[in-house]
Amino acid sequence: MTAIKPRVERTRFGLASAYTVELFTPAEVAEVGAAVRQVPAALRHDCWRTSADCGMATLGEPLYRNRERLDYYTASFGSYPDSLLEIMEIPRYSVFGVALPASMAFSEDAFHSRVRDGQIDQPFYGTAHETAHHWWGGMAQPAPVKGHGLLSESLANYSAIMVMEKTFGADVARRVYHFQMDRYFRGRGEFSHEAPLVDVEDQAYLTYRKGAVAMYTLRDQIGEQAVNTALRRYVSKFHHDGPPYATSLDLITELRAVTPDSLQSLITDLFETITLWEVKANGATVERMADGTYAVSLDVEAKKVRADSVGREREIPMNDLIEIGVFGAGRDGALGEPLYLQRQRIHSGTQTIRVLVSREPKRAGIDPYDKIIDRQRGDNVRDLEVQSGPSPAGPRKTADSNPGW
Repeated sequence: MTAIKPRVERTRFGLASAYTVELFTPAEVAEVGAAVRQVPAALRHDCWRTSADCGMATLGEPLYRNRERLDYYTASFGSYPDSLLEIMEIPRYSVFGVALPASMAFSEDAFHSRVRDGQIDQPFYGTAHETAHHWWGGMAQPAPVKGHGLLSESLANYSAIMVMEKTFGADVARRVYHFQMDRYFRGRGEFSHEAPLVDVEDQAYLTYRKGAVAMYTLRDQIGEQAVNTALRRYVSKFHHDGPPYATSLDLITELRAVTPDSLQSLITDLFETITLWEVKANGATVERMADGTYAVSLDVEAKKVRADSVGREREIPMNDLIEIGVFGAGRDGALGEPLYLQRQRIHSGTQTIRVLVSREPKRAGIDPYDKIIDRQRGDNVRDLEVQSGPSPAGPRKTADSNPGW
């Protein structure tokens, strides 16, 4: 099969940089079209496969499902910046995916993919990531200085997780989030130098992985609407051709503006420093009260450390809002229905959390969904040990209205 190599010029940071993308010749290209949010869209793919494989049911999927991505991005960050959106197939020995002006190019592996039950839809996620680049790195261009990786890959990966959450649900988004977290910790073990996100440049385990983790964690703490407001303001300020270009400090300014005073330290922890948490559940007991409620006691231990660029760590005082969860019976080792799930102030050292719930609990833990940047995430939840009872009737408030004792 012959191929052509057009040079697609793209401007970033105000400088012309060339991308070489191999495309199939017009005689071997089939095209399907659609309108997504009234944006003309086309899917260009090679048609050497059988006619059945060239059908809309398979190859058309990445195009027509772009509606979910454009809907969310347009509503959250502003209108799509171009008048056309194309998805192009490129050979597998090229890059897997790249965003280009008014288009995206993906290797043929993405077009061959078949997502089985229980698997993450990788082509959907990859297309969501590249679509987001039309905002992050396209519409709002970062300056060629430290921190530019946060403004492009981090925001694109965070946006893709949000689209996964809106399309497939919180459980799927949480799996993607845990994947990003795992890759971040793997990168910390492989590389000798780490920079805070405000200074990150091209280190993939930071730009793609930790950046997405930080943004999703902030969203969980201050709310999606607050984060979207900050990102929309950021895009609005830097949606233009030419200087001034955005820096990571511009993004941080917008994020701080929508973050409550009580959570300002979270911006410092996630973006401006290298901060890690260590929390674990040392033990958990439950006792049935005379009034039919269940008293849960959870013994936890917490620690917070800050690292420098070469990994030297020092402990710092911890006084952070961390989720405490009490759960009913689950299946196959999974957490059951949350009977209580609220954030509580957790300080350094050991402490006991006491909670009343109205139904019989089976497990309890601190940060049960592994949301914070914790290296040891297998010790956060404990099975409840039943204490003898019942005890004299205590307070009749349940966990729905009482965050603790």
